[in-house]
Amino acid sequence: MSFARPDTGELRLRLGDDGAHAVTVGYDADRGAAFIVRNDTVAATFPAVYRAVQTDPAADADRAGRRATQEIVTMDVLVDASSVEVFLNDGSSLTSAMYPVDTATVTAETVGAPCRIEDLSLAPMATAITD
Repeated sequence: MSFARPDTGELRLRLGDDGAHAVTVGYDADRGAAFIVRNDTVAATFPAVYRAVQTDPAADADRAGRRATQEIVTMDVLVDASSVEVFLNDGSSLTSAMYPVDTATVTAETVGAPCRIEDLSLAPMATAITD
């Protein structure tokens, strides 16, 4: 997906949202970083560290200068049976274990500021196991 970098706030994508199970991936404009939140009923049974927002710990120091000039942000999100990976066009990435229920369901929202999505597409991943 590609979107116009908001001045502040967050752009969030909820993956596999069936009302009880979802994983949120997004972009925090204030930090210039992607994040992943496992916010589902399964995660609620695990320790708090499992439910904590995951971000790139080097985001503030490494991207402060580049963030101001980056008008369009590209975020690739790869989801399989047990993980989600997020890649930004600045080279940063995140990976998290998760078990999505219905990854074909994706909802988008913004928090703190409007954001214009330039391009959003869904494509199935090819299976790595063949008979």
